[in-house]
Amino acid sequence: MQALIRASQDLLGLFFPNLCLCCQTTLPNMDMHLCLSCQQALPYTTLHESTDNLFTQRFWGRVPLTYGAACFYFVKAGSAQQLIHQLKYANKRQIGFRWGRIYGRQLAQTPHFQEVDVIVPVPLHWKRYKQRGYNQAAMIARGLADTLQRPLYPQALSRQKHTETLTRKSRLERLQSIDGAFALRQPEVLQGKHVLLVDDVMTSGATLEACALPILELPDTQVSMVALAIAMY
Repeated sequence: MQALIRASQDLLGLFFPNLCLCCQTTLPNMDMHLCLSCQQALPYTTLHESTDNLFTQRFWGRVPLTYGAACFYFVKAGSAQQLIHQLKYANKRQIGFRWGRIYGRQLAQTPHFQEVDVIVPVPLHWKRYKQRGYNQAAMIARGLADTLQRPLYPQALSRQKHTETLTRKSRLERLQSIDGAFALRQPEVLQGKHVLLVDDVMTSGATLEACALPILELPDTQVSMVALAIAMY
């Protein structure tokens, strides 16, 4: 059966070659998205190694964040942007799961992220979900849950308000746009737990903050956050 699958992939590759998202070289495996050279050239962070870092500092005075980290630095026109763009807009949902697993292996080696009890992705509004067909943050969260061996609750939060993309908004506009957008749907699975919130890109932190606030209203609950990339500005 495995031989048949490989033969089918080889035949498919003749007509629809799988190309590296960054340099466009042909990849030997249909499950790959970047060649080894481009993977090594990604702007990896070491934020997970420190409890006081660029990620957590953006939430100072806003959210009592326990830990925070991101796998990549998000630089305009960089390789991490290519990866995120394909994940969000080109139906390459497996990018999220694959890199969630990769980053999860790093977090599993970090003592403070081993304190996490449950994993919750930032939810999409149903209109955006219907348009895209999947939640990119949930795909990343699935990969993290797989390697961290923690329960995943993709329905624990719901998005009540449909907002326009926040990409071009200022920090104040983001906060105003996202205010009250999220509500608890399964508080019983979060109460008393250390919750790891997961998103694709953290820019101002407005979306993650709006998700964290209702969770932190639950008794004896902590919140940490992880994003696949953190924007530089």
